[in-house]
Amino acid sequence: LNRWEEIPLIVRSSSVLEDSFGATFSGIYRSIFLANRGTLEQRLHDLTGAISEIYAGVFSPDAIAYRRRHNLLDHDERMGVMIQPVVGKEYGRYFFPAVAGVAFSRNDFRWNKRIRREDGLMRLVLGLGTHAVDRVGDFARMVPLKAPTMRPEGTAEEIAATSQKRVDVLDLEEESFHSIAAGEALEVLRPEGIADYVSIAAPGGHLKTPIGLRVQEPADQLLVTFDKLLTRGHFPERLSGILQTLEEAYRVPVDFEFVHQDDKVHVLQCRPLTGSEDTARRPVPADVPARNQVFSAHRWISTAVVENIAFIVLVEPRDYAQIESVDHRLEVGKIVAKLNESLAEKRFLLMGPGRWGSQDLRLGVRVGFADLSHAAALIEIARMQHGLTPEPSFGTHFFQELVEASIPYLPLYPDQAGVVYNEHVLLGAENVLAEHVPD
Repeated sequence: LNRWEEIPLIVRSSSVLEDSFGATFSGIYRSIFLANRGTLEQRLHDLTGAISEIYAGVFSPDAIAYRRRHNLLDHDERMGVMIQPVVGKEYGRYFFPAVAGVAFSRNDFRWNKRIRREDGLMRLVLGLGTHAVDRVGDFARMVPLKAPTMRPEGTAEEIAATSQKRVDVLDLEEESFHSIAAGEALEVLRPEGIADYVSIAAPGGHLKTPIGLRVQEPADQLLVTFDKLLTRGHFPERLSGILQTLEEAYRVPVDFEFVHQDDKVHVLQCRPLTGSEDTARRPVPADVPARNQVFSAHRWISTAVVENIAFIVLVEPRDYAQIESVDHRLEVGKIVAKLNESLAEKRFLLMGPGRWGSQDLRLGVRVGFADLSHAAALIEIARMQHGLTPEPSFGTHFFQELVEASIPYLPLYPDQAGVVYNEHVLLGAENVLAEHVPD
């Protein structure tokens, strides 16, 4: 602490099994940010508390369920602790990097035939990279590295709806981790220049890229798009080069977390990208009557086959949306966890609203990996809410946990044209919840 003085710190896990081939523990163990301000005694108290919390992570329910799923319960798992300075700058009361994210050397989320799997993918955010890898109720910019200007959204309205709304920062005054409005973050960044990060909402619903270095428009007319940063091309090229170098060294596909600050790319963490091999395609039967088709999907599909399904665990999105009590919404997650254990020896699909595992209870059921570890597949039903469709979980730590556990994942958009979603097949089936969770 004397050596680093009052630079913000992050205390991270570094266990024996973590980031190993086939079991990276992505998102299982915590990382804790410290503002590292105040007297030496206070800073020492905060640091030792964080170290204790990280060290105890090997006993968490998610970690135990993860080791059980990967047949690692009998392996010697011990926790080491890594302390890093947080890369970023001080902007008034806040500390954060301008740009951060996570990059993958394989892209399993191709929405256009021009996008190749081997070209890689990047999730890009303003502020701390937690926003790119954690389950938050917001959006990150998805960037295919060899076609960085290509977006999954087709209209200016869709781009505006899916632009980043919140920014993760360290609040140095309150000495805590915070999420602030994107507009507030842009205002504190404005003196250094924000042209690389924003697009301007012009009259008529059009978007325009800033021409010069300075942006005069007020924050409520700005969208976080990174269009100018990506158009110049050298930043995506640098990320591609780093991925190629790391993949050659690891000899397997990789992903890494990074910060882009003052034209430097800081590699914060790298891990093998396991479970990412293509599965042989199976033809979809053409003779299934429409009335017997439960659902169809056309976006963000990874190839997988799930057979011999005995049960479907459904959290009906409209019913869930009507729950006003926070305690009752949390109770839904607890019931899912009980079903996960009750049906552990069965083959079941888990279907539910928005973002499974989201910290925002309005967008999805809050569960940990241990609460759904036995599911044969996970379907996120992304219904339109207040004019917005929740962003699915691809690319997050949560998604990586599913990939490693060989739990196929599928986002379902029932409000989109051409999508089959025959609710009557599900809602008309016998409800056997009481048999498996009697209480």
